[in-house]
Amino acid sequence: MTVGDLERPTQIGIAEGASTLTSLRLDTGEACMVEKKQCAGAGDLTGAFRDRVDRLIRVWGSARWQNRSDPKRD
Repeated sequence: MTVGDLERPTQIGIAEGASTLTSLRLDTGEACMVEKKQCAGAGDLTGAFRDRVDRLIRVWGSARWQNRSDPKRD
């Protein structure tokens, strides 16, 4: 999930399983484990919370890479 353009969103998020939702506001750096109602600054994350946000960023980066302009398709 992205709020805004894929390349420059305000917020990104990922749903995993039935009820696990992780979000990251790129404008403020606030990361949230939504189902736990727990938020923190991205620089203060540790453990499983940090792992979830790191995974979210990797998925977003992968989506950006896949969405890039491909000269062979143009």
